[in-house]
Amino acid sequence: MKHIIPIIWGMLLGLVIGFIGAALTQTKFQVGTTLIVTAIGGALLNIIAMYMEHQVKNVKA
Repeated sequence: MKHIIPIIWGMLLGLVIGFIGAALTQTKFQVGTTLIVTAIGGALLNIIAMYMEHQVKNVKA
């Protein structure tokens, strides 16, 4: 659950940014594409955070 919540928040914020970006560039807003891209981005950031957390635990020990 600790890693799912940031992905959900990332998707919500991505929807907002995608909507504003589509309005500014006068292009069609595509919900599906926006959700997929932001979910992948959120998952990658979670993986990076887990890796960094693991590295810090190894240094402290």
